[in-house]
Amino acid sequence: MKTRFLIIIGIIIALGSVYTFVTIDYFDKLAFNPFSNISYQFQRVLDYCEEKKEGHDMNLIGLNYYNDTHYIDNNKCQWQLLENYPHTDIQCMPGQHRHTDDDVIHVNSTHTFDNSKCEWEKTFSWKKQYNESATAKLEIGHKTYPAFVNGVTEIINPKHGHLKYYTTLQVIDDEYLGNTVEEWQHAERFELELQHETVPDHKFYENLGQLLMKNEMIYQMQMLGIENIDDDFRVLPGFSLDSLPPHLGFSSIVHATDGHYYWLQGGTRANQVNYYKTTQLQYPDEAKFPEIQSISATYSDERIPRISIIEVNGRDLKAEPYHVILSQPGPVEFFNETPGKLTVYLNREGVEEFSFATSQSISTRSDSGMAFPFDEPGVYSFYAKVPTDINGKEYELNAGGAITVLAGDMSDLPMPVQMEIAKMILTSSGLPITSIGQQGTDDVISIRFDGAIEKLLPESKPYYVKAAQHLMPFDIKIVLR
Repeated sequence: MKTRFLIIIGIIIALGSVYTFVTIDYFDKLAFNPFSNISYQFQRVLDYCEEKKEGHDMNLIGLNYYNDTHYIDNNKCQWQLLENYPHTDIQCMPGQHRHTDDDVIHVNSTHTFDNSKCEWEKTFSWKKQYNESATAKLEIGHKTYPAFVNGVTEIINPKHGHLKYYTTLQVIDDEYLGNTVEEWQHAERFELELQHETVPDHKFYENLGQLLMKNEMIYQMQMLGIENIDDDFRVLPGFSLDSLPPHLGFSSIVHATDGHYYWLQGGTRANQVNYYKTTQLQYPDEAKFPEIQSISATYSDERIPRISIIEVNGRDLKAEPYHVILSQPGPVEFFNETPGKLTVYLNREGVEEFSFATSQSISTRSDSGMAFPFDEPGVYSFYAKVPTDINGKEYELNAGGAITVLAGDMSDLPMPVQMEIAKMILTSSGLPITSIGQQGTDDVISIRFDGAIEKLLPESKPYYVKAAQHLMPFDIKIVLR
């Protein structure tokens, strides 16, 4: 009996020695020695990686281990150096988005911090070049875009993305509940949630958003050379998407020293911002009423209008431009600038498939073989999709938009078609309209303006109703809701 017990003990010791030798041999090949503070979780990662090395896959996901400096998971089975999120002591784990929302992007004036890589990446730079009319130039990458010159009336923030939030650079000393912009942006999520529960009427995120957005608006104005003629300005809340923390919209109107009014738009979530665009309003100059921004069916060099389908950061898809107005019936080209196969649907019905392995540059767009004819006036919606692989899983990226086709004589078009065309013209007009609908009869369109117009520049409302009416190619009346 005693001999049998000693034999069993000997076998256990032998197996333990073999396992230790195998695992040490495997991890000796790594750049970092992990054998410090070994935990059960780390042992599971180690076991999985050993099985994976031998060609066995236990199909486990989400296993990871980290110490004070490095991180390892069951996907790469390699040690990776941990980085902290900007301005915090919170560690960023590559691909894990730990302690933060997937949508959060940290930005300073020159770089973006990529959560999936835990790395800073240079994205754009600003360069102000003032002239006598207090305009500026915005430099993005290797391209330079004029700000509010040569007919340009709006500048979209190059950092803007749908529900993509980032850290604003503090430029004001204003405070909320005793904390500055920078201090609020260092706050942990649980601290924000605690304030949300204690501030009356659950106004905490709205009040904090007004502070953060005011700071970002001032920063954007500084970058574009816009000087407020007044000492201060109001930031008004707009849309709200129900969630916790909520997605909130804000806007403002600023009267600048160059004589123009500027419409500022953006949003916040928690303690991050997402500035949208700055629009130079043409009020009160009726000589600058907007015209229909249509393009010819063919350019002077016989190219045809193009809509490019572009992949953004490997996770999003966008159509550029997402809305085209043709001055007369003709073709439009859909151009694939993604690495995958692009499928385009018109009015939700499949029309054709085409694909390219990489982005292509062609001198004559009509030679691409991807053009579709639009022979009748009307509004045509399009829907594009591209399959992609994200972390080993297959997803479908989607983007959509519309093509509005005009004609010389549209008097015989059915009223529903006229109304759809009219609404799309208003949508692309650049006017501060936030709501478009029908009121009472078939030939009346009601509009509503942004809250900043309603409260900060109410005297401009008759002007913008006239401007909207000026755009109508039909006998359709525009009224203010």
